[in-house]
Amino acid sequence: MSRKRWFRMQLIFVSVLILEMLLKGCGLSIANSASIMLNLSDVQIKQQNNSWFSLSKDNPSRNLDDGNQVKTDEDGEGWLDISGCRQTIYIFQDSHLIASPNSKSDRKSGNETSLVEGSAAWNNHCASQVVIHTDSAEIELKGTWVLVTYLPEQQLTLVMVLEGRAEVQPVLDVNTRTRGSTSNVPAGNFLFSTPGEISDSVADLTAREPHPFSQLQPLL
Repeated sequence: MSRKRWFRMQLIFVSVLILEMLLKGCGLSIANSASIMLNLSDVQIKQQNNSWFSLSKDNPSRNLDDGNQVKTDEDGEGWLDISGCRQTIYIFQDSHLIASPNSKSDRKSGNETSLVEGSAAWNNHCASQVVIHTDSAEIELKGTWVLVTYLPEQQLTLVMVLEGRAEVQPVLDVNTRTRGSTSNVPAGNFLFSTPGEISDSVADLTAREPHPFSQLQPLL
């Protein structure tokens, strides 16, 4: 699949996700402990030293500990409420998230998640530092609505800031987690990046720089 075709598919997908967030994301209460809640089947979780198991209508939620994993299939959606912090993470179809930082990262904020594959959105009102890890970027939230998509085959991270802002550092070397210069992405802007000293441009858009949503069209 060409990179431009990939962007066409992903941006259509992102538009649907934004609409879903606006419809479903309002008025959710934050749980007293970190927990995953089933929205649409199939959502699976893996607690440490255990096999994967699916949430169900009869058992729609489960508390999570650091290092637990969550994944969804092509029909699955769920949300993760973080204890002690007004933050909800929406996990969309065909996605995989770990409730811990990347094991090679030296950043330890105490409120970190790793997006292994797919798309998730962070509705964040947390006063403490919140960091999202992928293999090609580290994103520190400074706002309330941020959507991150990561495709492992391309090692490409796409960050869209709907409200507030985010600070994004590209990962230059996946093995050492060497990071590049920080880019500030304000609301209404997106940024994409892949590992390496240089990240290729797409449709004449420079990687690792914020671009307004109005510039998404050339990628379609």
